[in-house]
Amino acid sequence: MKKAMDAILTCLLFCGPVFGTTVDVLVYSHYPVSPETTRLNSIDGINATGTNNINDITLANLANYDVFYAGTYYQNNLDSKAGVIQSFLSNGGGVIVGQSNITGAIDWLPTGLEASVASEWFLSTGYFELTGSGSMHPIFDGLSTSDFGEGPADIIHSYDLSPGWDVLMVHSSNPDIIGLAAGTYGNGRILLWPGHFASTQIQPPSDDFIRQALQWTSVPEPSSVLIFSLGCLIIRKKCLNRSLP
Repeated sequence: MKKAMDAILTCLLFCGPVFGTTVDVLVYSHYPVSPETTRLNSIDGINATGTNNINDITLANLANYDVFYAGTYYQNNLDSKAGVIQSFLSNGGGVIVGQSNITGAIDWLPTGLEASVASEWFLSTGYFELTGSGSMHPIFDGLSTSDFGEGPADIIHSYDLSPGWDVLMVHSSNPDIIGLAAGTYGNGRILLWPGHFASTQIQPPSDDFIRQALQWTSVPEPSSVLIFSLGCLIIRKKCLNRSLP
């Protein structure tokens, strides 16, 4: 039974790639082609498009992508696009919140998923470790904390997060400092990852970690519920068959 349930949980994470699809990502950052865009396009199963044009963030354009990634130095530029991003997320799109590089509230996040940046200066010592929730989250399936890399550039405290966030990683020297948090809004999934994953980092996150994070984010919530329900039905049927003489 446990093996069957593990298989279902794996399916919940990888239902997109299982069917041979690629995760399409729109990266908005300070740069027209950011280091994150270049890194993403070097990873199998990910197709990234970079832009620094705020006018590219429309519902019509986002419909071409599975995930919207707010990349390096997005600062307050996205505030005017709050409604667009929230609609995309609510309708099943995925969102990753990267390095803001400015302190204060991230005003474009939806109600229930508020967050605020306390500092733009990253920690030079220590490391990030999994919380109880993080150790059970499918993003980390088959991975270790070293796959996460050196961690975020912006400092966000857990007490500056709304209750809708599930904190997955915290800093070893101060568990109030988050490394990664996950949430859902409507039919969409969102990750708060207040750094960047360009290969220019001293210790960048691994390809596997980036891929699994994007795969999880790209799966709309109703799809997960449907797959889980079908999996439970299959397990129930197998158990019944085994009980027959």
